[in-house]
Amino acid sequence: MTIQDITFNIVNSSDTYSKYVPADYVSAHAWDTIKDKAPFFYIGITKDGDAAATPIEITSDFNGLTSTVNANKLNEIDINGNRFSYADNKIKFDANGKSAMTITYGALGLRGKGSAIINFKDVNANNTISKTAQVETLDYIQSLFKDANKIYKITRDIDLNGGTLNLPSGCTLDFQGGSFSNGTLNGNHTSVMGVVKITATRSGGFNDYDTTANRPTNPTTGQMFFDTTLSKCIVYNGTAWVNVDGSALS
Repeated sequence: MTIQDITFNIVNSSDTYSKYVPADYVSAHAWDTIKDKAPFFYIGITKDGDAAATPIEITSDFNGLTSTVNANKLNEIDINGNRFSYADNKIKFDANGKSAMTITYGALGLRGKGSAIINFKDVNANNTISKTAQVETLDYIQSLFKDANKIYKITRDIDLNGGTLNLPSGCTLDFQGGSFSNGTLNGNHTSVMGVVKITATRSGGFNDYDTTANRPTNPTTGQMFFDTTLSKCIVYNGTAWVNVDGSALS
């Protein structure tokens, strides 16, 4: 009896969790009980046969570094319906030959950005199915933001994988078509400019970035401010706040 198919999706937020994970799994593994493991892969396994336990070896190759999921990583792997025996690495299937699991990035050695190849080997049948995914971990994203008092051009959409990105002191985020989402952006005397797109939770210290009600009370001529109520950048012309092209705010 051999593995026929493997499907997996990257899960990094409650939205993607509910999108990819079947309702019966969600009922047994609510997002609140598993979110601390994010990001992770939700994996569906199908084999021809019955519910008999099958020994499966799971390995990964990420940027040339190999890793094996085993009993030493109990807190980083979860099997739907407790269908996994850590003693012999066997996965149990239901009567329809179905099983499922979640495996964290950490268990698979995913610590940066690149192409991850995940291999599932049916030990008895000696057949292997491999799947490939492009991953970008929060550790990698954090490594891009490390220098204080620097202007960072945000040119692409950055998914924080449900985690927190700590910005270095005094930096400026220059939004040039990019955004931050799905996590927490922790500022530290941080300024913003351009077409600001932050749907991630904002914490810490941000300069010139707040609601209409919290605009600076003593602005200087030419001072820029991103008004989150209006969702746009405005400027003080010496007497009033106006659009960056000088026209009156509507």
